[in-house]
Amino acid sequence: MIEIELRLECLRLANAVGGHHEHVIERAKAYEAYLTGEKTEQAPAKEPHPILAEIKEFLAEFKMGKMAFGLGTTGFASLVSRIEKGTRPYERNLGRIRAQMATYRNHGTFSETLRNAGDKRRGRHIVASRMAAE
Repeated sequence: MIEIELRLECLRLANAVGGHHEHVIERAKAYEAYLTGEKTEQAPAKEPHPILAEIKEFLAEFKMGKMAFGLGTTGFASLVSRIEKGTRPYERNLGRIRAQMATYRNHGTFSETLRNAGDKRRGRHIVASRMAAE
C-alpha cells in the first residue's frame, strides 16, 4: 500500500505543476480500491457508434455472423464486437463498411478490392498472388 500511496503522491505533484494526469490518478485509485477490496463506481458505458444499428440490421437480413461480416468487409473478424464495446471505427472504414454492405446486397458477395482498399501491405500481396497465378 505504501508504494501506491507514493505513486499517488507523485502523480498529484506532477498534476500540481501542470501535468495532465487526472486519468492516471483515477486509475491508481481504482487499482488501490481493487487491492483493498473496496467497491468503486463503474465508469459509464460508451455509447455504440450509429453504424452498429445498420450492421445489426444487415446481419439479421442476411442471417450472417459477426465474424463473417467483419472478415468480409474489412478483414478484421472482431470488427462488430469492438464496435459493440464502444470502439469507434475510423472514418475510412465507415465508408468501406457501407460500400461492402451495398455490394453484398446487389451481388451477394463482398468486394475483395474494397476489403483491401487502403491496406498497402495486403493489397500488394493480392496483386502479387494474382500475377503469380497468371
